[in-house]
Amino acid sequence: MNATFRSTLMAGAGLSALLAAGAADAQPAAGEGVYRQEALAHARAVTTAWRRLESHILAGSAGTPDADGASVSGWSGAIPPADSGWLATWTLRGVRARYCEDTLLVYLAPERLKGVGRDHRAVQSAPHAYAAGGAEGRTPVLHWLENGRAVGASGRPSVTLPACLSDAVLGGPLPSGRAALAGRVPDPYAHTNERVTRERRVEACGAGEHGNGRTEVREVTQVHDDRGNPIGDPAYGPWQVLIDECRADYTAWEHYTLTCHWNAGPPHNRRMEGREIWRRPKSVTAAGETLGPPEFVSTSCWTGMTPTPPTAVVTESARDETKTESCPPDYTGSRSYRRTETRRATQFPWDAEPVVRISHGPWILETDNCTAVIPPDWDDGGGVDGGEDEGTGDPGGDSCTADPDMDWDMDWDAGPDEDSCGGDGGDGGGDGGGCFLTTAIVERRGVEADDGPTLTALRAFRDGYMMQTAKRRALVAEYYGIAPRIAAVIPEGHSDWDWIGARVDGAIAAIGAGDEDAAFAIYVGMVRRLGTRWLAPAGQCPGTANTDSTAGLGA
Repeated sequence: MNATFRSTLMAGAGLSALLAAGAADAQPAAGEGVYRQEALAHARAVTTAWRRLESHILAGSAGTPDADGASVSGWSGAIPPADSGWLATWTLRGVRARYCEDTLLVYLAPERLKGVGRDHRAVQSAPHAYAAGGAEGRTPVLHWLENGRAVGASGRPSVTLPACLSDAVLGGPLPSGRAALAGRVPDPYAHTNERVTRERRVEACGAGEHGNGRTEVREVTQVHDDRGNPIGDPAYGPWQVLIDECRADYTAWEHYTLTCHWNAGPPHNRRMEGREIWRRPKSVTAAGETLGPPEFVSTSCWTGMTPTPPTAVVTESARDETKTESCPPDYTGSRSYRRTETRRATQFPWDAEPVVRISHGPWILETDNCTAVIPPDWDDGGGVDGGEDEGTGDPGGDSCTADPDMDWDMDWDAGPDEDSCGGDGGDGGGDGGGCFLTTAIVERRGVEADDGPTLTALRAFRDGYMMQTAKRRALVAEYYGIAPRIAAVIPEGHSDWDWIGARVDGAIAAIGAGDEDAAFAIYVGMVRRLGTRWLAPAGQCPGTANTDSTAGLGA
C-alpha cells in the first residue's frame, strides 16, 4: 500500500487515488461510519495539538536568556511544556510533537490506531474526505511523514524538516508511514532586531553666554525580540548639538545722530542746521539688555555752541484697578479689591516711540461684606428646616426638662462638678466643649480620652475663633445654656449620637483645612437642629412632638 501511495503521489494524483492506496486496510462497510469518525478524530487531534503548540510558541511561552543573552522559547527537550496544554485528551491518541529551528512537527507515533488500525492514510485524508461542510468547506489533508520528510497532498504543501528534529534530544529518528502536520513557526524570542531612537534635550547656555540654549540629540540603540521585549542594555551615542541659540555676552557702543538748528542773524537772516553724534554703551547678557548713559562724540553745528547732553522725557501715570469676588460657600455678600497700575514711558531724542513699562501693585482688600449664613436661633422652639418628618422619641427620662434650678458652670476652664450636665462625671461647660460633645466623642466612641485630639481641637476653636466677636461669644454662652438639656434628653443608643459624631468629624476636618468659617456653620447648624428636635416648647415634653427615635437627624 505504501509503495502504491508513493508512486501515486509522485505522479500528482488526487485525493481519490490517495484513498484508493489505503483501501486494503479499510474496515468492513458495516462499520464505515465508526471507522470514519475515528479517522477524523485522530486527524483533529493532530490539528488541535499543532495549533495549540503554535499559539504557545508565538504568544504563550516565557522567554529565557541563552548564553549570549538573547531570549529563546521556553520549550526545551523532547516533550512540550505543560503550560502549552500538551497534557490534553488528544495525547491519549498517541500524538507526539517536536520543535527546532523554527519548525513544528506533530505526528501520530503508534503504528496501530484506535478504530483504523494501521490505516494512517485514512487519518491523513480524513479532514478533506470526511469533514462536514461540503467540498468548499473542507480542509486540506494532513502531511504524510516518510523517511524524515513531511509530504503534502491535495492542497497541502510539503515541508522540509530540519535534521535536528531527528536528534536524540528530541527522541531520535522519526517514524515513517504516519499522519502528521508540520509547518514553520518562528520563535519570537530567538529572532531579534535593533531599534534606533533619538533622545532630545535642551541645555542652558553657560556662563558668559545668553540665548535660548542648545538643543542636543543622541541615538539610542536597543535590541528587541520579535515580541518587542528589550534584550540587554541600550547603547547610547554621543550628544550632538542640533540647534545652538547661545551667544557670547558683549558690550558695544550704539551711536545716535541728533539734528541742531538755529536762526542766523543779519545780514543772512536764514535758518542753519547741523548734526550732533552721540553714543551710549549697550550690554547684552543672560539677564537682558542694559544701556549706559549717552556720551557726546562730535558736532557739525555752529562753532562755539556747547552741546547739551540729551535727556529722556519721562512720563508716568497711575490708575486704580478694581475687582469684586463672591464670598465662599455658606457666606453672603462680596469682597472688593483694589490695586495700582503704573505706566512709565521713557523717550530719548533718538527713540521713535517711547519705551513703556507697566507695573502692578498688590491687590488690597477694600471692603469685605462677607457674613456667615447662620441659621435661626436653635432655641426658638420651631421645627426642623427642610420639612423633615418629625416623629416621637424617648426623652430618656420621665421629666420634661432638666432641673431649672441647676446652676450651669459658665467658666471656660471649669472642671466637672455636681452641676455638670450629665450628672455622672460628664464635662459640662468645661474643657470638654459641651455636654453632648463629650458624651458623643469620649463616652460613646470609647477610643478617645477627654484630652484627645478631637476635644483639644474644639477647645482651641472655641478659645480662638469663637472669642473674636461679641456675637460668637454670645453663641458660646447660649450653647452652654442648652447643651446640658440636650444631652440629658437624648436616649441611650439613639442614632442621633452617631449623627453628632459625624458632624463633629466634619467640623474637625474643616478646622484642619484652615476653613474655620465652614466649621462654624457646621457647628451652629448642629446645635440648632438638636435644640429644635430635643428641647420642646413650654408645657410640652421633649421627644413627644419634635423627635424621631428611628430616623435620627439625617445626613
